[in-house]
Amino acid sequence: MDSRSGEVVMPQDTCILVATQQEETRASLCKILNQAGMGSLIEVSDGQAAIQKLRDSSSINLLITDIHLPYIDGWRLARMVRSGVFRCAKTLPIIAVSATFTERIAETT
Repeated sequence: MDSRSGEVVMPQDTCILVATQQEETRASLCKILNQAGMGSLIEVSDGQAAIQKLRDSSSINLLITDIHLPYIDGWRLARMVRSGVFRCAKTLPIIAVSATFTERIAETT
């Protein structure tokens, strides 16, 4: 955290996994992250690919996942991260995104 501004500062060598089926959403997220200088990005379009990346790499520092993914939903993916079954840290920061708002998602979150 930058003590002067109070902003969270990610190191330049940050590796971010972006998992969303929607190509437009994935492209928008990656564009914003690139413009912010947020390190390297790994893009996947489904839960199986996200699982494979999390199994293979211990260098992922942040997961951005859609709630709705083919093969596995974002909630289950987050629970798997927290259980420690992947090479990444169990404390990996996770940002869940969704193109649709529902009361159920808001209540669960």
